[in-house]
Amino acid sequence: MWIFAIVFIADFYLWSSLKKLFKTQRGFLYNAFKVFYWIPEFAVCLVLLLSLLPLNFDAQNTFSTVTLGLTLIIFISKFSALIVLFFEFLIRFFQWLFFVISDKSIKTIYRPKRVLLMIKLSFIGFLATIVLFVFGIFSTRTYNIEKIEIEFENLPKSFENFKIIHISDLHLVSWTSAELLDKSVKAINKLEADLILITGDLVSFKANEILPFLDVLSDLKAQYGVYNVLGNHDYGDYVKWNNWQEMVQNMEDFESLNLQMGWNLLKDENVRVFSPDSFEYISIIGVENWSKSRHFNHQGDIDVALQGVDNEGFKILLSHDPSHWEFLMENNYDIDLTLSGHTHAMQFGANFSFFKWSPVKYISKHWHGLYLHSQNGKENYLHVSAGMGCVGFVSRVGFPPEISLIELKIK
Repeated sequence: MWIFAIVFIADFYLWSSLKKLFKTQRGFLYNAFKVFYWIPEFAVCLVLLLSLLPLNFDAQNTFSTVTLGLTLIIFISKFSALIVLFFEFLIRFFQWLFFVISDKSIKTIYRPKRVLLMIKLSFIGFLATIVLFVFGIFSTRTYNIEKIEIEFENLPKSFENFKIIHISDLHLVSWTSAELLDKSVKAINKLEADLILITGDLVSFKANEILPFLDVLSDLKAQYGVYNVLGNHDYGDYVKWNNWQEMVQNMEDFESLNLQMGWNLLKDENVRVFSPDSFEYISIIGVENWSKSRHFNHQGDIDVALQGVDNEGFKILLSHDPSHWEFLMENNYDIDLTLSGHTHAMQFGANFSFFKWSPVKYISKHWHGLYLHSQNGKENYLHVSAGMGCVGFVSRVGFPPEISLIELKIK
């Protein structure tokens, strides 16, 4: 509750500033902006009220996810406006501090023209952020195909030019229709990859998110199959279950639906993918979610997953959280290629060939794209996908849903 209290106080402070821009016009525009401004607070209060009432209200659905996502977009836009006003507050504070220290008059601290200018800039920042994230909503309806070639010294000859599709973090509850996802599935199949690898967070809350998309996802096809692993969201840890049996049943349903789609869910295990032209093979290893952060699951066991794997053979690891790769490299595990997701590139940032940035880089060391680690003359790669679905706000700025086509080459 104290978090909500701080948010409301900040909201009233921002509103008391922005409404000064409508001093001479308190008609339709003012009232429309007032309603728009306070919608998030109304939504938060409604959610709190529903949580207190003995209703069978399921907040883990697409409507609730989209509503919460739009609400968060407005809150984020307000925060950007508050930053401008906070900057003006700092100017006045340091002026006051200077006058106190120098024992001078403090009558000139408050300058109406400067304050009004900062309020206008704050308002522009608020609207600009709203517009930016609205365009980002449309970005979630598209996809970007990222093509990568990676060379390996120990890649079996028969796997030269082997093509892998890597996708991650579908978060199906964030998709408003199966038709939108079907476009991405058709695009993936059109690439005619040899293997499709999915690195977790298929759902956000419950296994039943898969049901509206069961037929669409069943259409994902590759010559050597579709393999996936569990992400932190797939365990049902973000749902308040009535009892332990419900949570267990949810996981059983998740695994059953994976089988219905024809996917192969790897839980601390490995499989060999053989070339049809020879006895050569590559190993696909899948671990349950493992994270360095105490906020996420720490269930995966790489040593169990590697049992029976040829140490000298070519290995591809599916591990949802890229921090797992950091642990593996620190402990000298030899994994040729690790595929991860989880970060979403925070669904916000700049993504150009010459420059890439997202706020998530200050949280996660490896957050998007291809990374190389060299040890004892051996090169190990990590690829982190920006994901396809959304968590939190239902928008993607700079990082649209991502389909990665990785082509293996012999060095």
